[in-house]
Amino acid sequence: MKFTFPLIHGRLVKRYKRFLADVILDDGTLVTPESIEYHRTLPVVM
Repeated sequence: MKFTFPLIHGRLVKRYKRFLADVILDDGTLVTPESIEYHRTLPVVM
């Protein structure tokens, strides 16, 4: 795959259901589903 932006390394802390997770980045920043904006295209179960 070719990405138009650099990938960021992180470590999985906790997984919620199927598509959401808490991740700690290499710089120590905690990323949670509440701290980012995301969009799921289909509201049905995949």
